[in-house]
Amino acid sequence: MKKLYIFTAFYFCFNILNAQQWDWAMHINGAAMGDMDQDASGNIYTSVVLSSAPPYSTEVRKLDPMGNQIWIKTIDCFINDIAVGTNSIALGGYFNGAVTIEGQPLSSVSGRDGLLIALDLNGTLKWLKQSSGIGDDNITSLALNGSDEVFVTNISDTVTNFGGVTFAKGLAVCVFGSTGSLSNNFHVNFQHPTSGGLVIDAADNIYLKGVYRDSVITIGSTVITNSDTYYGAFYIAKMNRNGTEYWAKHWGSQFRRGLSNIAIANSGEFYMTSMTTYVDEYLNKYSPAGTLIWSKMFGAHTYSGIRDIKLDSHANLYVTGSSWMVADIGSCSLSGSDNFLFLAKADSSGNCLWTQMGDAPTTNAGVRVSIKGNKPVLLGNGAASETVQLGSVSAQGTYFLASVSENLVDVNEFSSNANSSAYPNPSSGIFTVQLEKSKIKEICIYDCLGRCVYDKQAINTSKIDISDKPKGIYLLKITNDLNETFNQRIIVN
Repeated sequence: MKKLYIFTAFYFCFNILNAQQWDWAMHINGAAMGDMDQDASGNIYTSVVLSSAPPYSTEVRKLDPMGNQIWIKTIDCFINDIAVGTNSIALGGYFNGAVTIEGQPLSSVSGRDGLLIALDLNGTLKWLKQSSGIGDDNITSLALNGSDEVFVTNISDTVTNFGGVTFAKGLAVCVFGSTGSLSNNFHVNFQHPTSGGLVIDAADNIYLKGVYRDSVITIGSTVITNSDTYYGAFYIAKMNRNGTEYWAKHWGSQFRRGLSNIAIANSGEFYMTSMTTYVDEYLNKYSPAGTLIWSKMFGAHTYSGIRDIKLDSHANLYVTGSSWMVADIGSCSLSGSDNFLFLAKADSSGNCLWTQMGDAPTTNAGVRVSIKGNKPVLLGNGAASETVQLGSVSAQGTYFLASVSENLVDVNEFSSNANSSAYPNPSSGIFTVQLEKSKIKEICIYDCLGRCVYDKQAINTSKIDISDKPKGIYLLKITNDLNETFNQRIIVN
């Protein structure tokens, strides 16, 4: 009878682990703009604006990969974007009037001034920059490379000064070193820019995407024309850090259409989603030269569309947004109440691998997704008074974080591996972990619901302690310094 019980437990455990499910969720205080990023260890950094009208303040926090808060601070400005590098956090947005930022008094010249803040990973100020003109300035997007250089876009509606350089009205693109010195800059001369964002690839090439209402613009030496100056049109461009364009393109009218963020593969190929007539979403893959490779329906009936797209280290895509009532996401289908959020994973060919959703009585959406850790983390928003149900966990709007556990290793591989061992096994929950001929980089332990209940990186000890977890069967996954994985069943008795 005892053998039958153990067999049944293992069978149940392994079959459950084949599925993906929401692991945890938590409310994030806020009222307006929200953003999120992660560091290489999977720690989560969020920025959420606390007020929807001046005077603005933004709550910035750091959490571990399980959502436990490490630190939190309030900054008196409106933050649009947060980006995390090797040893730095960059925040970009704007402020009005007189404020004190991290002990430094600032005053806007007229209207609102752009603000760029660099912190270390402990939240301590490293440096800040102000963009000032007689009109309004706004730092709209950020990216950091491996050297903690900060790539930033600033939109101004008059002549402005940023980083000691005077720019004409339009879009300024600047690169600041890790200590705040300006190393590169260039300008796109819009008369009517409405948005501008950037991402960078592994070679520090800059991909620009935004909306303009000009009839003609020049990006680098490429002239782009636009017939829809009322609703505006999309542009995309690939530039080097000095402002020389590889290519630049008009993408079409903004009327009843949309573009998501850009996700760039190590090969230089990139992905972007596009929405047509407020209804259907397409996942598009492009060559490094900006030529369309393929386009696939990836969100019939979405209406609200895809908000964010990211690539993991295996070139899988994670896509989030919202849909109305039903969503046909590739070969995957979902249905919910009103507008509901979805998180989908697809392979590099655009084939849907799985989907998860969150539902509430009226509306909620996925805003950002990140996959720098060992599982995807989502920032979502919804109605302040409503609870969003995400599988067996839930969180209340306006903003919330949630994470999905997925089976990253074939279920048949969860047998004892000759190159690794955890002992004694069974134990009371305290194990010694040992690898042959390599060093431990990360340990993750999954319970029978597929949830990562123990996650440690940069391991400097061979001891792990899960004695506070319920008795039962767990799955131990070890990643070494060569990014190889070793797996073992362990039992807490």
